[in-house]
Amino acid sequence: MADRKRITSYGRRGRNLVRVFAETVGGRRYVRAQWSEAPGQPLVTESWPHSAAAVKEARAFAEGVADRLAAGGAPPPPDRTVRELADAYVLAEGEAWAPATRTNFRWRWGRFEAFLGRHTLARLVTTATLDEWRATMQRAGVATNQRALAVGIVKAVFRFAAQPNRKLLATNPLADYRVKLAKGEKRAEVPEWTPAEVRRQRAQLAAERAYRRRRGWRLAAAVDVAATQGPRQGALFHLQWADVNLSGATVRHPTAADVVLPPRSVWWNPAHDKLGAERVQPLSRAAVRALRLARVWRARDDYRGPWVFYRPGAGLRDAGTGAHSARAAARAAAKPDGPVTYQTVLSALQALCRRAVDADGRPVRWVKGRGFHGYRKHAAGEVHRLTGSERAAADWIGDKSIGVVRTHYLKKRAEEQRAVAEGLVLPDAPAAPAVANRNATATTNDTRPRRGKATGAQVTTNHEVSSR
Repeated sequence: MADRKRITSYGRRGRNLVRVFAETVGGRRYVRAQWSEAPGQPLVTESWPHSAAAVKEARAFAEGVADRLAAGGAPPPPDRTVRELADAYVLAEGEAWAPATRTNFRWRWGRFEAFLGRHTLARLVTTATLDEWRATMQRAGVATNQRALAVGIVKAVFRFAAQPNRKLLATNPLADYRVKLAKGEKRAEVPEWTPAEVRRQRAQLAAERAYRRRRGWRLAAAVDVAATQGPRQGALFHLQWADVNLSGATVRHPTAADVVLPPRSVWWNPAHDKLGAERVQPLSRAAVRALRLARVWRARDDYRGPWVFYRPGAGLRDAGTGAHSARAAARAAAKPDGPVTYQTVLSALQALCRRAVDADGRPVRWVKGRGFHGYRKHAAGEVHRLTGSERAAADWIGDKSIGVVRTHYLKKRAEEQRAVAEGLVLPDAPAAPAVANRNATATTNDTRPRRGKATGAQVTTNHEVSSR
């Protein structure tokens, strides 16, 4: 049974009465403040572990509650944990997210919860908390970009929670927080695959006759489609044959009733787009050739699933003999049908860069994080080079923001800078006046021969003066 002892009370009964008392429960002693927001409503209790400081805090708190009730103020929002804020944010905003966006959110928010604890009250988070968290991530070797993105996710959740129509937090303690990079530290920008690098990669694939090899055609086709069409990697490797029209006629998509595919075009499924954007894009000649060869391999492997880039071993023909066999059928049935994994193709691309050496024996430089996203930037750069329009580049790769394309996709190219440098020609400068010196080595524009008084030297146009 609880042992309760009254300490004090504030306000008037039936209006704004707030009681403060000490109570022992289960051998532990607490200081509690108790009140009702309105007559007839349940009692609200706030508790502290008993101490002299806690008694002073409880008194001050109870007096503030009594004053608020007397003035008719609204009660503050209930305490929420950081996990509850994240769940509310996902519930409100996550319906429009693509699967990749949801995964990225959980991964970045998970870093914050791992540092702070998922049951920590959100009102206890301050700007100093984010400073400590950023320092912890930096010591753990987390890249600058990832630290900034993780902090941005936390700020977005707290901004959402403090909106007037949400009232999950009374105020946003992180509203004015800014990420300041240390001196000499900068956010790494993933470069594009330059035209020269793409040429070397495709030349290596051609030399290896990759389209004729069972384990080489996927990478060759993926590079040709990615470098010309510029899709996001999730959309590229989840491409299905129903989304592609390689014929010369206009067809209707078999499952998406509102989608019409013009001749030689592709529909990028919004389910695999980061922004959920739906678009139909014409196919380049290189992409048409790549997809036709992929269709040849589909028939050769006797693959009967929907994916363009299906996983190795998914066909019903034996990879070694090319004939139907019980072993091949059992292997295909052992795993659920699905596209090739991104890691499989990325490992093949990295190995390709090591093999694609130049005349000096140097391989194509591998940059971590570039992968197939570098082909998306390459495609945007090529469209901008052909059209000179940033809007055309953004429309081609399916990005809504011209500013994002300008900042993150259109990269400075060395060959274009060299062409600019060679095209910059200054106008001819006016002829400089003749200057004579004591050694008689000056030049002049006067074509008339003349005699020097002291040495008898003859001065002629654009020739050194010599003594006779």
